[in-house]
Amino acid sequence: MTVLDRQQAAVDAILAALGGDPGLAALVGTRLYDAPPGRAATPEITIKLVSAVDQSSADTEAQKLVFDLDVWDRYALGANLSRPRAIMGHVRRILHGRNLTLAGAGLILLRCTGAQGPFRDPDNLSLHGVVTVSALAGHETAG
Repeated sequence: MTVLDRQQAAVDAILAALGGDPGLAALVGTRLYDAPPGRAATPEITIKLVSAVDQSSADTEAQKLVFDLDVWDRYALGANLSRPRAIMGHVRRILHGRNLTLAGAGLILLRCTGAQGPFRDPDNLSLHGVVTVSALAGHETAG
């Protein structure tokens, strides 16, 4: 498995974990993206890789991956931050401390390491929050 394969597999596994949660689905439906679709209906969640650092040892290949999960919602006059805040809470509950398995590798102990917002974006159209998640991807298996 190449480094790029591991990163995409981690993104896919994280999105699948989020998509399998009925509480989160009630808020965002299926609007979980690994690339912003542009003018999508909101609320939505996008994921992006922030960093990938080698964590290999003499006998195993591994990477520490850090992702930002961006929560987007529409700002409307009188809107408050309760919906994006609730979505961010679901993301943290679903992912923090979770183990996911990847084909040919293990994704070991996801950790939510930070959160920012939600806040009103400068465009005065969007509410935006960020949940940062780190994961150790590696421990290759045969086959």
